[in-house]
Amino acid sequence: MPSPQARAAGLGEPLLTARGLVVGRTHGIPAAGPLDVDVRGGEVLGITGRNGAGKSTLALTLAGLLPAHGGEVTASATLVGDLRVRRGRVDDPFAWSSRALLTRIGTVLQDPEHQLLGRTVRGELEVGPRALGLPDAEIARRVDELLQRLRLTALAEANPYTLSGGQKRRLTVGAMLATRPRVMVLDEPTFGQDAVTWAEIVALVAEVRDDGAGVVVVTHDDAVLSALSARELPVAPADLGSQLRLDRPFGGETCPKSTVPPESRAAPSASEPCVGSTADGAKRRVDRPSGDENRPGRSVGPAFGAPPGAAPPGAAPSGAAPPGGTPGATS
Repeated sequence: MPSPQARAAGLGEPLLTARGLVVGRTHGIPAAGPLDVDVRGGEVLGITGRNGAGKSTLALTLAGLLPAHGGEVTASATLVGDLRVRRGRVDDPFAWSSRALLTRIGTVLQDPEHQLLGRTVRGELEVGPRALGLPDAEIARRVDELLQRLRLTALAEANPYTLSGGQKRRLTVGAMLATRPRVMVLDEPTFGQDAVTWAEIVALVAEVRDDGAGVVVVTHDDAVLSALSARELPVAPADLGSQLRLDRPFGGETCPKSTVPPESRAAPSASEPCVGSTADGAKRRVDRPSGDENRPGRSVGPAFGAPPGAAPPGAAPSGAAPPGGTPGATS
């Protein structure tokens, strides 16, 4: 296993750049900003701050799942590649479809259950690669490697909703890594892990960093920042009395768009409270937020119905750190 602190020989170009960025989940009410942010290849950017500071909202905006409320997020030409978009700027990640995001910006949400889709652990790891149309042999190779590295091999045929909170978190990290995105955005990826799996996740993140990926980690865990030699970006709540220039008018909540291609989604539930259209025309939804600590992930998880035979969300322990583990905290 490589040393997490063994950094790449030199930092790459900025893959994502934000200038004067104001983020929020309710139109006209900023959660954080204005901020200037650079996400560079070969580097880990650690977003820190107290609960409710806007860390998760900032991460979702950098990931292209929420629109900027002010300023802008710009992707590099390397990250854009030959992409075309139907509307908006081609270098604005929020204008990208879910399929376009798969190999460009991968995201691990704060609550693992909000992005589980597969009927089995193996099936969950296969969702992204199958959406990309990869050959079966390549899919099997990637999935088997991730199952082993994340110590999930014995659970390959288990229903994801029956896993422990720590196992679900490892699974969502693996599902993101399966598509090998150039930028990774992870919200509390080590929360609920014991010492062994904590080290495995940190080592995996270090590997993709050293391969030139840009990594954004939201965390309260100083040990993660130290192990990954992360550059820290402290975030504080926006001053609601300040004169921030907001590019979006006052209104209702902004729904994060789905990270999953349309053909991989189940039918939406009419009972969900927040519905909108993503950049690629697919429905998205989210629990109504009352603050940044509220989670956005209804876009890809139980909102569309758990797999048949699944345990109800919350039936399995979620987020509890095993004895001797490395607990985190929600952001």
